[in-house]
Amino acid sequence: MPTGVGTLAGTSGDHHSPSSSEGMATSESALKASKWVTLKTTKNADLVLEFLRNHGFDQTHIVKTITGQPSLLALHPERNLKPKMDFLTRYGFSDSRLIKLVSREPTIITRSIDKHIAPTLEFLRGLIGTQSDVIRVVDRLTFILRPFYQERLVPNISALREHGVPASQVSKYIIKCPNMFFMRATRFREVVIVVHGMGIHPSQSIFIEAIKAMVCLSKSNWDGKFEVYKSFGWSEEVILFLFRGFPKCMMFSEKKIKREMEYFIKDLGWEKSYLSKSS
Repeated sequence: MPTGVGTLAGTSGDHHSPSSSEGMATSESALKASKWVTLKTTKNADLVLEFLRNHGFDQTHIVKTITGQPSLLALHPERNLKPKMDFLTRYGFSDSRLIKLVSREPTIITRSIDKHIAPTLEFLRGLIGTQSDVIRVVDRLTFILRPFYQERLVPNISALREHGVPASQVSKYIIKCPNMFFMRATRFREVVIVVHGMGIHPSQSIFIEAIKAMVCLSKSNWDGKFEVYKSFGWSEEVILFLFRGFPKCMMFSEKKIKREMEYFIKDLGWEKSYLSKSS
C-alpha cells in the first residue's frame, strides 16, 4: 500500500473506522493523491494526517485536502503547516471556515505567510474594507486567494473607479456578488462603458446592478430577451428605459418575461408606457 494510505483511509490506530464502502472510496482517493508525491516512510504522512484530524478535519475534508495538494504529506506539520493555520485563526477565520478554506484551497497552507498569505489578505482588505468582510468573501470564494484571480480583480475594479463609481459601492458589490468581477478585463470594461453610455450615473447603486445584469448574459441571451419585450410592441427605447430603472428585468428567463408581460398587458390591460415607467 502506498505511503500514508492506511492512515488516510481510517484503517490504522484507534481512529474511527468508516464503513467498507467509505473506506474503499477514501482509499481510492488516497491512492490517486499518493502517486503525486514520493515519501521514504509513512511517519511524516501520518503526522500530517494526525495534525489535520486534531484541527477538526473529518475524513471527507482530509481526503479532499490531500487529493488537492498531495505534497502536504511531505511537509512537517509543526514547522510548515501549524504557523499558517495559526495565522489564519488569528486573522479571524473560525474553525469551520478554516477547515472549509484549507480543504478547498489546500495550497494556502503551503505558501509563505510573509510573501503570500498576509499580503493577499491585506490586498483584499484594501479593496473590501474590513477583515470580517474579507473573511466573508474568502468563505464564499476561496479561489480568490489565487494570484490569477487577483490579477482579474484589479483591472475590473480600476474600470469602475475610473468611471466614478464610489469605493463604498465597489466594496459592497465585491462582498455581495464577487463572481462578476472575475470576467475578462476587456469585456468588463466594455460593459462599464455601455452602461455609462445609457445615462445611468456611476454614483447610483443601480449602475453596478446594470453591469451585473449585462456581464451575466451572453449576447444571444440578451438579444433573445430583448426580442421577447419587442414582441409585445415595445421599442428599443422603451426597453432600455425599463432596464435603466430596473436592470433585473433582463435577468428573468424568456419564459417568465413572456408570462409576466401577458399578465400585465393582456390580463390587467396596462398600457406598455405605464408599465415601463412603473417598474
